[in-house]
Amino acid sequence: MEGSVALAGFGRRPVLMLVVAAVILSLTVAAYAVPPRQSEAVRSVAAHPSPSTSPLGCARREPPHRFGIRVDNECVGYSDGPELLFGTGTALPEAQRRVFRYNEEVERLPLDRYQRVRLIVLTGLSGSDDGHPAERETLEGLAVAQAEALGERDRPTRPLLQVVMANAGSGGRHVDALLPELARLAQDDPTVLGVLVAMDSRTATRRAMLALRDNGLLVLTAGAVADRLRDGMTRYLQFDPPTRERAKLVRAYAGAIGRPRIVTVYEPSRSEDLAVEELRRALDAEFESYAEVPWDGSADVNALCGAGIALYGGGATGFGGFLRALHRTCGRRSPILLGVGDSVRYLLGDPRRTGRVDAPADYPFVFSGNGIGAGACRPRTDPHRLFLAVAARVLGKCRDPEDPTPLGILTVPTYDLVRVVLSAAAELNGAALTANAVHARVLESGRRRAFEGAAGPVRFGADGVVTTGGQSLMCARDVRAAYTPGNVPWEVARTGPGGVPRVRGGRCAG
Repeated sequence: MEGSVALAGFGRRPVLMLVVAAVILSLTVAAYAVPPRQSEAVRSVAAHPSPSTSPLGCARREPPHRFGIRVDNECVGYSDGPELLFGTGTALPEAQRRVFRYNEEVERLPLDRYQRVRLIVLTGLSGSDDGHPAERETLEGLAVAQAEALGERDRPTRPLLQVVMANAGSGGRHVDALLPELARLAQDDPTVLGVLVAMDSRTATRRAMLALRDNGLLVLTAGAVADRLRDGMTRYLQFDPPTRERAKLVRAYAGAIGRPRIVTVYEPSRSEDLAVEELRRALDAEFESYAEVPWDGSADVNALCGAGIALYGGGATGFGGFLRALHRTCGRRSPILLGVGDSVRYLLGDPRRTGRVDAPADYPFVFSGNGIGAGACRPRTDPHRLFLAVAARVLGKCRDPEDPTPLGILTVPTYDLVRVVLSAAAELNGAALTANAVHARVLESGRRRAFEGAAGPVRFGADGVVTTGGQSLMCARDVRAAYTPGNVPWEVARTGPGGVPRVRGGRCAG
């Protein structure tokens, strides 16, 4: 009865009811609108986030630079600020906050004095940090490039960089829901220059790249991608060499150590990965003695015993079980193990992962990556030294050149690729920074002289694919102790200009 009396009272006083409702609404809005710099409490929350997708949730439309929807319990959308983050854990959200802090710094500078460009990072995130080291390393490379551009802002034509994080869901499966929103963003914001695609080589990725092309954007890829993804692309820059060059590098190394036979281990469940499929075909064409073994966690590995090289092309989760089966079955007749793909490298670089502890003592491992040699903390060239100095300040890594911890397989390639784009934009001398103009200037400048990157010289062919090589084979003498003091992997082979493989000596095994 008491409740009904109160309700009746509000019915007799509609003005009072509206006032109370307005007060409640204003307090609610204020609670969600506090900017992150206004109080120590808010700064503390930002520094120690809970493992949620975003401090304020996913569903939002805040044009022009923030959009999110829930699709199959995944947050799909894009953001240029800390109000909307993607992924969970600690390292991945912090990597986003880092680039967003640089976004804010650029935003505070006067528009009439500084040119600025925006790059969208298109990812396929789902889950926590451990599942997405590639995306974290991509963002770290972008942050170093942002900081360096800000440090050079007194150079009148050097543009500043802002980053928009876009998530298409696990494996990019919801990219179709995201693409119309990215098209609207590019239309509404003329500073959006292009998209850095950081997704696996799947059919959904190719569909997205073609749509981005049709929207007039520059499309960039820093990691390994399938060759067919670039078919039909126009404004396109690919930092990784073609698949055939990777296969030729493996073949050259195998010949140099007297192991002409190779067996590829693959996971049938990863059949959607076009890059793995293309590499299998390319290796089959390069090696006279070639075989394949499917690995689903319990397959027979007898065919690997006595083989010259076993190339592991599976995922990170199956690596430990594969090593146990290989050692148990083959013993002293175990082949040289060669790994391709980012997932294997992450097992080496992250001791918290359990896969590598299943290897026998002193078991050598050769693994590939583009520009991965520059991920070490010891300076190799002047551009690499400059990169490491900025990375130490921005990321807190490589403060000691003897630190064995690697920066990551994609940090340096991302940095170099973005720096090539920003340098080409600077050469336009204040002209309109369109995707067509910047892409043409990248190719034209490369014809005159290669860009000196942290990982080495960078030049692109007419199809937008790098022509200066850079793919490396690295040797970890003991896979269990890799990236610990005294056990930093070294380069045993590298792709040079024109795709010519160069074996550098220093046999890892055999």
